[in-house]
Amino acid sequence: MIIQVGNINSKITGSISYQESLNEKLLKNFTKEVISVSEKKNKILRFLHIVWTILRNIKKTKLVIIHSFSTKAFYITFLTALLCRLIRIKYFVLVHGGNYPARIQSSPAFVKMIFSYSSKNLSPSKYLQFHFSKLGYVFDFVPNAIDLSLFKFKERVNFKPNLLWVRAFDTIYNPQMAVFVVSLLKLNFPDVKLWMVGFKCDHSYEDTIELIKKLNLNDNIIITGVLTHRMWAELSTEADIFINTTNIDNMPVSVLQAMALGLPVFSTNVGGIEWLIEDNENGIKCKVGNADFMANKIKWYLENQTELKRIATNAVNIPREYEWAKVLPIWGELLKKYI
Repeated sequence: MIIQVGNINSKITGSISYQESLNEKLLKNFTKEVISVSEKKNKILRFLHIVWTILRNIKKTKLVIIHSFSTKAFYITFLTALLCRLIRIKYFVLVHGGNYPARIQSSPAFVKMIFSYSSKNLSPSKYLQFHFSKLGYVFDFVPNAIDLSLFKFKERVNFKPNLLWVRAFDTIYNPQMAVFVVSLLKLNFPDVKLWMVGFKCDHSYEDTIELIKKLNLNDNIIITGVLTHRMWAELSTEADIFINTTNIDNMPVSVLQAMALGLPVFSTNVGGIEWLIEDNENGIKCKVGNADFMANKIKWYLENQTELKRIATNAVNIPREYEWAKVLPIWGELLKKYI
């Protein structure tokens, strides 16, 4: 048996998490014994659920895969890894958090206790692999996979100021920057539109709504709330540009999905974005927290449509390297000793 440990939040977000997708693929392709936990939102209850699941299946479990994040949930990783060591169950750690470079600096002892004793350390981005390798940790690169059957390329002949934003309403993803971008674009494009897709995570949701009202953008910005992958892929046909305003990032799947859909991506240059996007070739890198910079870039490209089409065409090949057909064999090789 394999147990996956992390944050199963599809009931909150409306979208299937990578952990849940991986669980489905493992069951279908490799083994009939995979358990994935936990859907508990409260971190204490989540950890207790994890402990109960592991101990309940201690005799059958051959491997625990820990999906690790770099902020508060980091301590769940530490405690789960410690539990696995105490009961002598091997574990992998798959890192997701874009803020892990800062965590390496702030919690070096905990980091060492987690990653020095794991059977495998896995990273979905070259970005985190690089930062861990600088300290001597060995990491295998295992890309986050996407289902390209849901994200079909649409060739756009005439790009309009119709923007799409897909992230959680969380301070680290800076949704208010997207609102400021629309406010600035409205000076030149009165009919500018922005669809914001995502679930409420913290106060930034209310702050964003207030800012929309304050800047008189109610007719320009639509907050859809939670949408499934299929639903926002369908919505994307109405949009022509994808914006990513995050302050911290690793390897955002939504950016890969946008590329697959034929949407040119304008993104703040943080974390794994620096490794994913080649500026002005397959996307446009923007300054963190600088709405003026992003708005001016969008304006210039809308006035230079040929360049925008070139970037969208160049980008469509990138997500093909992250489809399940290419990622699953990597998992098969990693897990062959445990299934």
